[in-house]
Amino acid sequence: MNRTSLLSPQLVLNSIERDGSSRSIIVVDVLIARHCHTASLRSFAVPRLSEFYGIVIYMYTREHGIAHFHARYGDDEAVVDIATGAVLVGRLRPRQARLVQTWAELHQAELLDAWNRASSGEPLDTIDPLP
Repeated sequence: MNRTSLLSPQLVLNSIERDGSSRSIIVVDVLIARHCHTASLRSFAVPRLSEFYGIVIYMYTREHGIAHFHARYGDDEAVVDIATGAVLVGRLRPRQARLVQTWAELHQAELLDAWNRASSGEPLDTIDPLP
């Protein structure tokens, strides 16, 4: 799956039809808004929170809904719930998903602080990578 297909309205509609939960709808709503602005995540100026083992962690400052962050590894990308470490939208390879979940558990308080700062439009600090 490439970044363009991750943001496509078709994926959004499929997610809502399959799941139907408000959690999915909130997150996919963010993806719809992004798709309307651009077809590529690379054109967004986003704060990079951390990077480890080729995985880049970042957070958009204009988002709303469930507290989450984005993880990218190569062409794979996922939206990850800060509270649970679960992938909400997108996908990562199994090894990278485990690394991201471990990192998120270690830095949950920092991630929640970053989410609150981003929601307020404040600048974000970087977070230590996995050793």
